[in-house]
Amino acid sequence: ANGFFAYHPMIEGLERGTLVHANPDASGGVPRPGEWWQLGDVPAGSMICNVEMRPNGGGQIARAAGTSCTVLNNKPETREKGLVPVLLPSREVRLLAAECWCTVGRIGCADHKFERHGKAGRARWFGRRPKTRGIAMNRVSHPHGGGKGGKKTMKR
Repeated sequence: ANGFFAYHPMIEGLERGTLVHANPDASGGVPRPGEWWQLGDVPAGSMICNVEMRPNGGGQIARAAGTSCTVLNNKPETREKGLVPVLLPSREVRLLAAECWCTVGRIGCADHKFERHGKAGRARWFGRRPKTRGIAMNRVSHPHGGGKGGKKTMKR
């Protein structure tokens, strides 16, 4: 609407070209995947991702493929302090400020962890360096190196 474009995390159920809003009033008070809401406005039990740890600190929690957090029921004493309990992917419950922003929904590409590189060259494209065993090195290069071609590490 205002001509402003921004990068957005890939949310499950969100397709290219979908219009997303950054306030709860625009969507009628019902959170839809991909929308930006403040934690204090998100209903309990909703799945959220890309959560800020401090107000205006940028999304830091639940940004990996397939991850999400859950907003828990807020007790009156924590609500008065302006805090919202959030269940993190590590199963830790953390109290975050109600002014922190989050993205409604779950990060997509949950099957990313099952991808195989298939060959050493593709692993190199992703920045992974080759691993050389210590026993295959010379004596000066590694404590396990040297010797007459034996298969085991020797106590030295």
